[in-house]
Amino acid sequence: MSRIPEPALIRSTLIAVTGVLAFILGKNIDVSWIEPVCTFYGFAAPVLAGLLIRRVVTPVKDQVGLREAA
Repeated sequence: MSRIPEPALIRSTLIAVTGVLAFILGKNIDVSWIEPVCTFYGFAAPVLAGLLIRRVVTPVKDQVGLREAA
């Protein structure tokens, strides 16, 4: 399973891509949208990781030491 990148890596990638696009287009691009996107990603990443992990890891019905007394 691949790892979900940290928000800092996503933020730096978005800034770098935006800078390259601005240079190629010869324009000034407003980067104020990056912070809300990174904040959302910071909240959503653990939830997404939990959903991905949950599909792979399933609880064991009969673990040693956790059996009910008969």
